[in-house]
Amino acid sequence: MLPTLTVQRQAKRYLRQYSPDVIVLIDYMGPNLGIGWFARQHYPQVPIVYYIDPPGMGVVPESTQYSADCPVHRSAPGSVSR
Repeated sequence: MLPTLTVQRQAKRYLRQYSPDVIVLIDYMGPNLGIGWFARQHYPQVPIVYYIDPPGMGVVPESTQYSADCPVHRSAPGSVSR
């Protein structure tokens, strides 16, 4: 649990220093929940994109909004669109 809290603290410190244009949370739900909550509270205007590997799709928060324009959602599982 301690490494997860360390990652969260480092990410929050970075977000306080550098205002993001977009936030991309990838796979690992542990620290992403805290980071996503922090980002939503401090940067409500900044879009948050969740990329979760298809086998993990059952844990997507209900409030997640998907965009058809997002390259991640148009790509095949495991590949990256450019």
